[in-house]
Amino acid sequence: MPEIFIAKEDTSQEIKTTANTINTKVGTNTDVAGTTTLFARLKQIYDYCVGTIYSYLTTNMSSTRMSKVDNLDTTVSSRQANWGATTTHSGRIDTTISSRQASWGGTTTHRDRIDATISSRAAQTTANTINTNVGSNSDTSSATGSVHGKLKDVKAAINTLAAKLPIQPTKMKIVDTKATISSSSSYITAVDITGRGVLTRISLCSASSSVVTNAYHGLRVTVDGEVSTWSGGSSSAGNKARSFSNDTNVSHYILNIYFKSTLKVEYRNVHTNSTEFHIAVDYAIE
Repeated sequence: MPEIFIAKEDTSQEIKTTANTINTKVGTNTDVAGTTTLFARLKQIYDYCVGTIYSYLTTNMSSTRMSKVDNLDTTVSSRQANWGATTTHSGRIDTTISSRQASWGGTTTHRDRIDATISSRAAQTTANTINTNVGSNSDTSSATGSVHGKLKDVKAAINTLAAKLPIQPTKMKIVDTKATISSSSSYITAVDITGRGVLTRISLCSASSSVVTNAYHGLRVTVDGEVSTWSGGSSSAGNKARSFSNDTNVSHYILNIYFKSTLKVEYRNVHTNSTEFHIAVDYAIE
């Protein structure tokens, strides 16, 4: 049977307190932008990227503004033809514009200048870095990956801690049954349950004085799929079941075995005589 360790109450409380502290600092995806939780800080970064940078781009590079630039170019061209500018005049204008343009950056169009200004304030590489570091909700759990991956890693760690918290059973149960069992019988099921809890005690006795309890009562307990067997036999067999009682007709097994998923208790008659057996099982579940 595997060893089962029971955490002390103060250790359990410390684990719970730590888990609650981590959960509070992480927050939830519904937190408003701010600095109180990790999710709030991410929301603050997201709002800045979408609300400030994206707004600036859509305002300064909208189709309406570009249309105005095109109209301006068309108007200038039509005015030049209407007032009869000669090739020489137009050449001097082009030369003057080119010289002025070179002095403030040498870009070709208004759109180029806007692109250059935006790039200097928020380079695309910076935006890409932010996007990579934040990641997406589909990212796998990782202690060194994106923010989403790290959040999943934190969640997994919290779930692991929660699974190790001591079981707190609150619903006490008692199974009390009896049956006449033939000699050297197969195991009979007394308890077979699914859930989390603790097995505290098993009492087993026979109605026949010829069937010595300490030597001929067979028990088998299966906890979370692992079998622990107490098998009755002759009183001289050192590896057979023994009770914690001085009463030779009743065996009391004080166990305190915790189970996380399943519990099964079975008993049988190992003696050559057929007799009536009485079994009581005490346990508690969540």
